[in-house]
Amino acid sequence: MDFISENIIDNVLTDFEQNPQSKEDAFLAFAEWHLPVVQFVESENFKLLKEEEFDQLMFLLLVCFQSISSVEEHIEIPPDLIDKKEEINWQVYNESKDKGFKAIVNMYFEGYPQEDLLAFIEDALIEDEESELSQVGREIIFITCKTYIDICHEII
Repeated sequence: MDFISENIIDNVLTDFEQNPQSKEDAFLAFAEWHLPVVQFVESENFKLLKEEEFDQLMFLLLVCFQSISSVEEHIEIPPDLIDKKEEINWQVYNESKDKGFKAIVNMYFEGYPQEDLLAFIEDALIEDEESELSQVGREIIFITCKTYIDICHEII
């Protein structure tokens, strides 16, 4: 997959902000092309997320989808690949859990081919006074988005 730069991501964010219909169109395309991902995030495991956290997850997945779609053809994602990649990402996360969220996230960057996309996800999950994300929500959102990026990068 071609490198998704910060500029591409910023263009998608600007488009979503200036044209709300483009966000709706992106969601419809995402649901059509990546139905297994939509079904995955609607599964029981994601019931742990508060409504705001689930909305954040979907927004971040949409930005990733639209950013990737701006430079690549749509791809179909096999459901079994979602489970496989997610399991690998959780395994790495759980083996390092005593290091704290930021330190663990930084481990994923070493040699990562889609660094700007991953940095966008990380930045969106940084804890601040206005953040309504729980620690568990932050972890689930990060691993899910990274899993999606990993799959797209592998298939394309």
